[in-house]
Amino acid sequence: MNIKTKIRIMCLVMILAFLSIANPQSAETETGQVTRREAVSALEQGRRHYNRGDYHQAIQEYNEFMKLVPGKADAHYRRGMAYDKLGDFNRAIQDYDRAIEINPKHVEAYNNRGAAYDNLDNLDQAIQDYGNAIKLRPGFAEAYNNRGAAYVKLGNLEKGLKDFFTAIAWNPKFADAYYNRGTVHSRLGNFSQAIKDLDTAIELNQDYASAYYNRGVIYGKLGNKKREIADYAKAADLNQQSKVGKPMEIPR
Repeated sequence: MNIKTKIRIMCLVMILAFLSIANPQSAETETGQVTRREAVSALEQGRRHYNRGDYHQAIQEYNEFMKLVPGKADAHYRRGMAYDKLGDFNRAIQDYDRAIEINPKHVEAYNNRGAAYDNLDNLDQAIQDYGNAIKLRPGFAEAYNNRGAAYVKLGNLEKGLKDFFTAIAWNPKFADAYYNRGTVHSRLGNFSQAIKDLDTAIELNQDYASAYYNRGVIYGKLGNKKREIADYAKAADLNQQSKVGKPMEIPR
């Protein structure tokens, strides 16, 4: 065997050896790319289903995403929100727990877990979670509003009122905070201030049926029948159109 023949054989062996190594690596890369594409697709589909109100399908897509890409806090957070919408607050809490375990600074998970506990009437735990969210994000107006509502449910109107003031200070266009503050003012007998807050809530959200209704209640207490009837009629009309801001609550 001459030298040229030997060189050719050696080159062929080297090429075959390279291909036997390179091809599996290329296949693994392609598999990884497919997995990533599938994961991204599952996450996007989950968001779309959630936004359309198809929460069961959203959960299935988030399940698929977590199979492909486990250990992502935001995926657990999003699935928790879907469980929240279905009224399955215990499963929602489990997902928020996992999101916080993975990312202890997940502000929204603390806030939403607080809301889930709130819905289960575990108000002390809810207040603690809202407080944790506020510690992580001092300007988190929604968490102040939520904590204020929990305090009010516990009968602590002063602490609730303080949180509503703070929520409005951080977000002057927060209709729910004005509504809640107005409700507390009404319960404390501060009817003029209550009407001002409900006026503002309605200015910010003209479809706020509960604000119209509760303002009508206050006008009734003040003897202004004309405005009382007008607000009741507006609230009833908005309810028929299914544009309710939140469940009605009669100020005490």
